[in-house]
Amino acid sequence: MAKDLFDFDVQVEEKKTDFSEQLKLANGLCIREQFDRAIKIYNDILDKDLECEEAYVGLLRAHSKDFSIYEGEEIETDIRVIEKLFPDIINEDYLNYISKRNKNVKSTPVEKEKPSIQVAKQEEKKDAIAAIKEGDMKALKKAIKNLKKVVLPNWVKVVPSEFFEGMELDEVIIPDSVTTIKPDAFFEASVEKLVIGKNVKTILDNFEYMVTPPSIIEVNEDNDYLRIEDDCFIYTDEDEDQYLLVYLGDKTKVKIPDGVRMIGSQAFYHVKDKLKTVIAPDSLTIISDYAFLNCKELVEFKGSFSLKTIGAGAFEGCRKLSHFEWFNFVETIATDAFKDCKSLTDVHLSTVLNDYIFKDAFNGCSNLVIEVNGSKSEGCPRWHKGWDNGVKEVKWSFK
Repeated sequence: MAKDLFDFDVQVEEKKTDFSEQLKLANGLCIREQFDRAIKIYNDILDKDLECEEAYVGLLRAHSKDFSIYEGEEIETDIRVIEKLFPDIINEDYLNYISKRNKNVKSTPVEKEKPSIQVAKQEEKKDAIAAIKEGDMKALKKAIKNLKKVVLPNWVKVVPSEFFEGMELDEVIIPDSVTTIKPDAFFEASVEKLVIGKNVKTILDNFEYMVTPPSIIEVNEDNDYLRIEDDCFIYTDEDEDQYLLVYLGDKTKVKIPDGVRMIGSQAFYHVKDKLKTVIAPDSLTIISDYAFLNCKELVEFKGSFSLKTIGAGAFEGCRKLSHFEWFNFVETIATDAFKDCKSLTDVHLSTVLNDYIFKDAFNGCSNLVIEVNGSKSEGCPRWHKGWDNGVKEVKWSFK
């Protein structure tokens, strides 16, 4: 009997589950304000492992609306449970939240000096970075783990793929030595402030892979490829094509600078609760996936007659969008491009000019009447079955 019990314990230890992927997903959902889904994931993790510290902190994160609310019954319960189960907790997210909470709430049950412990650990990490052998990117990645501010050493020339994977960073400083930031270097990461040196010449696609793009970006004025114009962070490639990667302002009406060819993924994330009007230049040809995702106040998009591609989920959740120009010139409208745009009432399409329309492109547009210049019987072979799912009506000019 003793031997059987011993063998069972060994098996349990070997099968201990790694929840890192589920935690990343749930934390990302919190940042996107999908708290109910995140809570379900955290609870699923705790059903399997009652000692998962990150899941308890995750529940606090969700109940406090991504650490933005400091009072409430669920918040008080979460804190009591965490303090009871993990009296020596040094989780940085938790300690930062408690520190802010103590400043915002007159009387709180948690009064600790643990943030100072965390500061000491941060200093230890910085010392460790300075001691890393030049060129050892693996050791550098390990050393920056759990830091909130990262200053890359001057010997770094290329920031590799997934280097900042899953990290939640207050600030990242990219030195002048860096020339290239690989497309998914910030895979599933979030960065509040990004400082970029003068020699970085490729950064395209990085913001597509982030959980949230930076709200503050500073670029060395001598950088020939990156600039900030009218609060727009713009990348110019070697062919002189220009890409709007992130809008950094807070205006309700935004005029995109002339010359911009593409709007990047999540480009307007930081004004999704206030943006009302976008005026696009005639140079614009591509609106990337999720460029205007959940811009709840967006009413109109003006221009451009050069627009060719509207990406997946580009205007998903833009419930007040009622005016969109130049549909007839668009060649490709991807899946969920206008999902749940309930204020969109009329769209004109052409089986000749509109080459590809994917399934569910207008799903959830319950008030939308689409007028198609073309034959219903012939249709368009490149329009996917179900392209018109969720719309009120489709009117064809010919039967």
